[in-house]
Amino acid sequence: RTRGYNRCNFGITTDDEYIVGALNETESRNIKFNNLIAAGPWLVRAGQPQVDVHGGGLIAPRTAVGFNSTGALLLVVVDGVELLKKGLTMGEISAVMADLGAYQAVNLDGGGSTTAVLNGTIFDHPTCDDTGRKCERTVTSITCIHSVLNP
Repeated sequence: RTRGYNRCNFGITTDDEYIVGALNETESRNIKFNNLIAAGPWLVRAGQPQVDVHGGGLIAPRTAVGFNSTGALLLVVVDGVELLKKGLTMGEISAVMADLGAYQAVNLDGGGSTTAVLNGTIFDHPTCDDTGRKCERTVTSITCIHSVLNP
């Protein structure tokens, strides 16, 4: 489902439904979420990129989340170093998500906060000090995606 246009969130309900968009106070209380995070800006809405590929500001590491038209989750992590101008602009990550078939997608915190771990092993190149040195930045929250095996 899609909600709102001015700000955005990404949430997963207790029914395993993805919700992308703005939620008012009543909706955020009444919808039963397993997880809900603030995000922004919109990268893709209804299959259309929302940030001009020639715009989008700084080149930096990026993290994006969304889903395609069949409901499959898309999670993209792009390595980079802001001071060395390595990574993608917001416009470029918008285009990447659209090219991957995103129906809805939003930007999550990127920069040095971007660290991707699979089965306990870091598989990207996080940088905590903008030098290109591989290191993990201390953060207060994470986005964790895991699969549940059917019995």
